This record gives sequence, C-alpha cells and structure tokens, in this order.
Amino acid sequence: GGADIRANRISSLEVFEMESALWAARARRVSGKKERAALLSPAMKLIEDLERKIELYGDQMIRRISYKLSKLVWCVQSQGQLDDVQIAFTGFQGEHSYMDSGALK
Repeated sequence: GGADIRANRISSLEVFEMESALWAARARRVSGKKERAALLSPAMKLIEDLERKIELYGDQMIRRISYKLSKLVWCVQSQGQLDDVQIAFTGFQGEHSYMDSGALK
C-alpha cells in the first residue's frame, strides 16, 4: 500500500543534507573544486541510501503520467509573427513512468 511506497523513497534526511550543502555552497559563492569537495559527502550518502533501497525493494515506479490527445498543433511564434511551419499531430498519446532511482521510462 501507500506506506510501502513511502518506505522505499529516499530518506528525507539525506535529501535535506544535500539541499543544505547546495545552499551553503551557493551562499559562500564557492565554485569548482571546493564546491565539489563540499558536496561529495552529502551526495554519497544520498546515493548510498538510494542504492540500499533499490537493493531491498527494487526500482519501483513512484509516478506515472499518461496522456492522449485527439489533435495537437505545434507552431513556433517569434516577435509578433507566426512561423510558416505548423505540425499537426493526430492520435498523440504516451506514458511516462518515473522510477525511484530517478529514471524515466
């Protein structure tokens, strides 16, 4: 059920630590090697948590978006004029599945 899915997601502590490290690096305006060094430990903890959960539970889908449009017209607009090319799609449909690992299928 829903509790199982929440248990499989990345730990909020690791996410919080990674976000905190990113904000701290931006606030200090460090870049390059110093920024990478500051982010290495939180990033490794996040990756280790994700790998452990995938090993225990598998790479589970956390969100699916399905769409079906009977007609879709695509055109590019520029500065008050419409380009000469328009592409019309009919029967446009698809599905995107977002996995725990961050993969998109």
